Amino acid sequence: MDKQLHTHWFNLVSPLFPHNATLTSESTIDDFLVSASWLLNNDPNHPNKRSRTVVIEVPKDTINDYANKSVERKIEDDKKLCKQVKEFIHLLNPNHDTTDGSAPEVRLVACGSVLDS
Repeated sequence: MDKQLHTHWFNLVSPLFPHNATLTSESTIDDFLVSASWLLNNDPNHPNKRSRTVVIEVPKDTINDYANKSVERKIEDDKKLCKQVKEFIHLLNPNHDTTDGSAPEVRLVACGSVLDS
């Protein structure tokens, strides 16, 4: 995956997460992933308890479609992706009952059909 596009999408979605979120990104041969979690600060017995891990996945087909679009369409798609991520985070209950240090994962797959809608 193009490093510039990787950086673009990471910078695009990063500000949408809580200010104390820890974010990582990864490009594979098939997709682009951004993972985020943050301290919940809601359990005095587990002060370092983190939220569910949110994974934003952009599959290879969507990446290829995006790369071939005009600048105007890319801007529209960026706005749609941001809206989708914001809504996902807003509806997410980040809390969980796992106390063993592992946080369950929730995944949002950003596909071309969502961006084209």
